[in-house]
Amino acid sequence: MMADWALKEGYRPAILSRATAANMEEGLRGVRRTPSLCTPVEAGDEPYLLAKNLQGVPVVLSKARYKAGLHAYEQHGSNFFILDDGFQHVGLKRDLDLVLLDATSPFGNMHLLPAVH
Repeated sequence: MMADWALKEGYRPAILSRATAANMEEGLRGVRRTPSLCTPVEAGDEPYLLAKNLQGVPVVLSKARYKAGLHAYEQHGSNFFILDDGFQHVGLKRDLDLVLLDATSPFGNMHLLPAVH
């Protein structure tokens, strides 16, 4: 929803997603819409679905979100960055935190946000 809004407002959004060890042998990876170029196993389920459903919005994977954002800026001209699951990532300055909860069980695990394990 945020990426679609940003596109309509004239921004060039990018999704920055934290990578898992399985998909980060090279340190930084862009997820393309074409399934043959990047599978859910390579990208992870969520980044793959985001890339597949958000036409024109780059999805960049990296454990270093700043590096991912810089890549999106340099390679795609992105100027609006959405961190997938980035609420607890406090290393980057942000303009807005948007947290979505399951309305049927918003605090089902009884942890407060941000949860520390």
